Amino acid sequence: MLSIAGFLYYRSIILMDDIFDNKKETSNFNVFLTINICQEETVKILSTFFETDSEFWDIWGKRKFEYVKAYKLDKQSHNISSFAEYEVLCDYKSSFGKIAIDALFVLTGKHYRNEYQNVLKSHKDFYVAFQILDDVSDYEEDYINQQFNISKNHLEKRVDDIESYSLGDQKKLLYLEGVAEELYLKAYEHIIRAFEFVRDYKAPRWKDELQRMQNTITINNLNINGYIRFNKYLKSKHIDRLEQGLGKIFSSNRRLYFLVKWLSTVSAMGVAWFSG
Repeated sequence: MLSIAGFLYYRSIILMDDIFDNKKETSNFNVFLTINICQEETVKILSTFFETDSEFWDIWGKRKFEYVKAYKLDKQSHNISSFAEYEVLCDYKSSFGKIAIDALFVLTGKHYRNEYQNVLKSHKDFYVAFQILDDVSDYEEDYINQQFNISKNHLEKRVDDIESYSLGDQKKLLYLEGVAEELYLKAYEHIIRAFEFVRDYKAPRWKDELQRMQNTITINNLNINGYIRFNKYLKSKHIDRLEQGLGKIFSSNRRLYFLVKWLSTVSAMGVAWFSG
């Protein structure tokens, strides 16, 4: 039942994120209705576990307040000047994901306080890594919606007058200037730390989730390195555009032709699919 409650509330948060990210004035009434239903059903389920005077509801209120602070921080994201502040934003945005952890802590009589704190820390590091991958893959969407994006924030520090470049060129520079690789390494560090916090605990499903994230980061980083090396190879051969002269140069080697054609498509997409 708790897992169902967690799913319903996560679903409502995802829908709220979609609304917050959408700068258009027109909002879908059905989305708001779905959010309301998910949250109402969540409270019904949790009420079967916790009395009205349970400490759990105090924690519930705290998580709701954290999410409100996340929304305010996101709207004032131009004030985010350090990665530490970005980590705070990530932690607040994932506040409702902590509810399942909170519920189990209260249900076990609050006897495992150290374990509880360590799992929360692990959850924070996991979500920072998750948000980094999300920001890299959603560069274009966040740019259009004027949302804070850590990869754009880092790219602005790496490339002068980044706004003078087209959106397509910005997405290429994200990889060619090493920003994406740098951020993936940060994400990897957070996942390793998330593992350390729960290393001595029997939490197989959570560790499996951490392992999947670690694998995704590793694969993405390898793909980036391959993309950058191939791009440098093309430049060394004085091929300024990936598709320039493909028919003539690779007419005798169809496999190589389609490989370069694929890389050109990846470049145009900003390698957005890397986050899997």
